[in-house]
Amino acid sequence: MVNMEKCEGGIRAVFTDGSTVRGSVLVGADGPTSIVRKFLAPTTHELHRLPINAVGCALEMSEEQVNYFKDHVDPLYFMGTHPETDTFVFWSLLDTPTSPGNPYRAQVYFSWIACDADEELLKQPLLDVFREKGRPFFPRLREIVDSLPDDTVVTKVNLVDWPSVEWDNWNGTSTLIGDAAHCMVIYRGEGVNHAIVDACQLADTIKSAFDGRISIKDAVNEYEQKMRLRAKEAVETSRQAGHDGHCYEKVDKEGSFALLGEKPV
Repeated sequence: MVNMEKCEGGIRAVFTDGSTVRGSVLVGADGPTSIVRKFLAPTTHELHRLPINAVGCALEMSEEQVNYFKDHVDPLYFMGTHPETDTFVFWSLLDTPTSPGNPYRAQVYFSWIACDADEELLKQPLLDVFREKGRPFFPRLREIVDSLPDDTVVTKVNLVDWPSVEWDNWNGTSTLIGDAAHCMVIYRGEGVNHAIVDACQLADTIKSAFDGRISIKDAVNEYEQKMRLRAKEAVETSRQAGHDGHCYEKVDKEGSFALLGEKPV
C-alpha cells in the first residue's frame, strides 16, 4: 500500500501497481513496521529501540533432546536469566516431526543489556556471538549451542516496541490491530494474546455497526477505547520485563512483577 484516501462512504487504499480497494473501514494488521500506522500517526509512528542486544536462530533438535527439556524444563518454551552473566535465554518449540526419526524445530534467543563492548563483539560472526552467550548456561543447552553446524543462520534481533498506542482513525474509517497497534517485546510473551483479543473485540463492534445498533465510527472508537485500556499497559510492562530480565539478582531476590506477574489476557 502506498496511500490512503478518504472517499464517499469510507476509505480507499492505493497499492503500488496502481490498483485501489474501497471499504467502510481499513484495518492495519501489518505488523510492527506498519505502513498504515505511518498514515494514521505520521509524527509518532516510529518504533522505540530498547538498549538490549539479542541474537537468535532456528535449530533442529533430536527427540532425546526435546524430551529432556520436556521432562526437566518445559515441553513448549522456557526463559531465564543466567546468575553470573545476566544474559537472558528464550527457547521455544516451533514444529514437531511428521514421521518418526525426523528432527524437531526450535528457536533460541540470547539477549543482554547493550554496552560499549558490544561494538567489537558484534563485529564477530554472529554464530560465534551466539555460542559465547549460550555456553555459560546448563550443560544440555550448551551442548546444543556447541553442536550447531557452521552454516547455521544466526540473526541479530532488534528489540523494539511502540509505546504510543495512539493515532488518528480518520473519523472512524481506519484503525490498527496486533503489532501494528501495540508492538511489544517478547519478555512477557503476551503480544499474540492481545492480537487475538483485538480481532475479537473489533469484530464484535463492527458486527454491532452492521446490525444497525451503532455507527461504524462509534464501533471503531469503542474498539480502540477497549484496546488502549489494556494494550498501553502491556507495552510498558513488557518493556520493564525486558530490563528486569537481565538482572538475575532482581529476579531471584526481589522478584519482578513485570517479568513474572500474571498476564491479564
